[in-house]
Amino acid sequence: MFLVVGLGNPGEEYSLSRHNVGFKVVDELARRLDVNVRKKGFKGFYSESHIDRKKLIFLKPQTYMNKSGEAVSEAVRYFNIASRDIIVVQDELDLPTGTLQIKEGGGSAGHKGVDSIVSCLGEAGFIRVRIGIGKPTHKPEVINHVLSEFELDEMENIKEVINKAVEAVLEIFQTGIESAMNKFNKRAKCSRSTDKLIS
Repeated sequence: MFLVVGLGNPGEEYSLSRHNVGFKVVDELARRLDVNVRKKGFKGFYSESHIDRKKLIFLKPQTYMNKSGEAVSEAVRYFNIASRDIIVVQDELDLPTGTLQIKEGGGSAGHKGVDSIVSCLGEAGFIRVRIGIGKPTHKPEVINHVLSEFELDEMENIKEVINKAVEAVLEIFQTGIESAMNKFNKRAKCSRSTDKLIS
């Protein structure tokens, strides 16, 4: 059994923002499996599906990003899920737009949703599927950047990485994290200046 958590903010005004790409991945995964993630519970929307007789639970917290851990911890307690069986799909400033990275455990890199999950679970050993949204040149622009929509010339890359993230989640679920990391942890080149990592 795995719990797949897509991170984002509730509300129509945030639905297309960079910060909500985790929601988009869970929606696409659910669509492929013919599931509708609209059941209310665990301070969010959730649903369940089965692949090869194994359960896959979807969760979209509706607590706002910085309290995502409240929803995750409730679901974890109810389903009795081990940390290693939690997959969190998140946006990532420190990756160029349209790139994908899978990791297990480690720090949050300042991501408020991941910070909240670590705090509420009391551990950081869960799996993260990180989707690059690029980083602005100046730090004060970060909040506006994560809440902004992707630009038209970024959309093709984003659609592609959402599909790759769905495949990565399925790979983790069916084959394991090592296989998924070997298959998907490859950085794509990106020409946009705002996507360059800054120290």
